[in-house]
Amino acid sequence: MNINFLKNLPAVAVCFASFSAFAGMDMDSRVSQLEAQMKQVRTATENKNFGAKTATAGTMLDDPYQITLGIGAVYQSAILGSTEFAYTENDTAVSYPVEGDLKEAKDNWSWGINAFVGYNFDHDGYDMKITNSYFDTSASSTANAGFGGAVVPLRASTYIVDETSETSFTNCSESKSQLSITYDLLGLELGRDFYVSQYLAIRPFIGLISSWMWLENNISYSGGEELTVNSVYVEDHSNWWGIGPQFGLNSEYGLGGGFSIFADTKGALTYGRFRVYHTEDFSGTANPEAEVKAYGHRIVPYVQAVLGVSYEFTTDNNKNHFLLRAGYNTQYFFGANQMLRPSNNGAINYITRQNNNLQTQGLILDASWAF
Repeated sequence: MNINFLKNLPAVAVCFASFSAFAGMDMDSRVSQLEAQMKQVRTATENKNFGAKTATAGTMLDDPYQITLGIGAVYQSAILGSTEFAYTENDTAVSYPVEGDLKEAKDNWSWGINAFVGYNFDHDGYDMKITNSYFDTSASSTANAGFGGAVVPLRASTYIVDETSETSFTNCSESKSQLSITYDLLGLELGRDFYVSQYLAIRPFIGLISSWMWLENNISYSGGEELTVNSVYVEDHSNWWGIGPQFGLNSEYGLGGGFSIFADTKGALTYGRFRVYHTEDFSGTANPEAEVKAYGHRIVPYVQAVLGVSYEFTTDNNKNHFLLRAGYNTQYFFGANQMLRPSNNGAINYITRQNNNLQTQGLILDASWAF
């Protein structure tokens, strides 16, 4: 046995004990840190079940005010169903067989505006947004009778020209339609960004949405053997206001370098009131020949989908975050058109209510600033 080793054995034992104590203290410290971290990610459900918290995928800024501002524009067309106002006929006798072209209000591309203001809560990463979308467009359409032909009216009563029912209004030489579509959407969203993977993040949300919609179609019929120098003017209006719950999902898939593909979907059920009226005026008389109003409560479902590409970056030492997006936007308002129209049956004119949809589609460009 080595005598020198025996002489140094007490010193070795002291060093080993000191190392063990130091290692033990380091282990306790790491365990304490681990327990603290587990408390941060551990959560309980309403049913007293336990699990891990999901990380938020929201923007992490240094000393933020938790405010986000957004502004954007849409360039889109709007198509409204049941806007047929005339058809052309090759024969002024307007008898079967019918051969011609159906004329309806055209869609027109116009600009709209979107805006929102948001606030990020400290509680579990939730955020709240107030959103607004406004769009206004109008378009005109014309139907002309060819040589020896006629334009057959579809929105005017048969006996608007002669109330004695001795002469019916069946054709003219020209018809014009001026359609105007305006809507305003005001929404409230409560959502949270969820981290799903390194590249995928989602934000489900719920809230309320209030919608206003003004639809107007002004139609004129003029010329021909029956009207000569006179005209028939028709005004159709369908005004709506409603409010109801909305729900949706925003998703984002990162491509790298700040670029991402995003997809937003939204649905709502709004309950509200329609104010609809229909007037007909023959220029050969002093007063309108028809004035019919209708009111009713309806549920108008609404859906929206947006798909596009985004780019995000931070400035000022991670104190400001900017997001730029460009995509394709489509919307659908079910049953938005409730305009009235005449339905002729022999010597009696019936006024019936329509029920058709409004759809929009086009480009969307927007930007947001979080600070």
